[in-house]
Amino acid sequence: MDFSPGHTQPPHPLHAARLKCDRAKTHIGALKRSIAHFQRDPLRSVKIQQGNLRGASWPPPAPVSWPLIVSDVATNLRAALDFIAWQLAIKRLREEGESREPRNTLFSICSSPKAFLHHKTKGQLADVLKDSLPLIESFQPYSGSERPENHLQAILRELSNITKHRALIRPRQSMRLTARPGGVTAITFGSVGVQVMSSNPSGSSEPPVSLLVNIEIPSLSPTEYDISVLDDIHRQVRDKILPRFSVFFD
Repeated sequence: MDFSPGHTQPPHPLHAARLKCDRAKTHIGALKRSIAHFQRDPLRSVKIQQGNLRGASWPPPAPVSWPLIVSDVATNLRAALDFIAWQLAIKRLREEGESREPRNTLFSICSSPKAFLHHKTKGQLADVLKDSLPLIESFQPYSGSERPENHLQAILRELSNITKHRALIRPRQSMRLTARPGGVTAITFGSVGVQVMSSNPSGSSEPPVSLLVNIEIPSLSPTEYDISVLDDIHRQVRDKILPRFSVFFD
């Protein structure tokens, strides 16, 4: 089925969900480029000379754009799922001869079978095609996972809920200075507190720098996730979830 905007046929029912997913990918790319630029900042002044730390003023605070981009990624991917549920509900209602719009329809993300049962009988999934419910359930955090709280769908749910209703999630950053062969070994935790473990016999004043960016989600355990989790969630929605639901419309 053609998803392209210029196609002469009516757009596929999941076309909007695909566009939302693509938009999330665009935001992820922008975030990666910003992080790479931040790491290459020519103003960084981490200096190690003769075993002494001088001018540990890098990295500066993360750019204000980062939490906004993370929020945009989560919002678009969550919307892609909700668009799927909406189209499943529209299809069912029209097949049953009803002209009303779906009521409170969302792609539920539940951590327990009990919560999912409520949503499919009285809640967000009450209007969707009944044949689609087993497939929706297969993507729930509790389905086939020993730790539902670490499931990609659970991470997406929390990212979306927090950034949409409560506050922006600011990515945490940490810097690690790694040793060159025969050189200095130094480790930085956060943007303060540097431990120099050996001197640098080569006299180099700027050891290689590795910037690690994590997202803190207090409601989950563990509470911190590498920024690459956004890529993982995007692939889950784009490559696993969206294609599986196309069968209901082809």
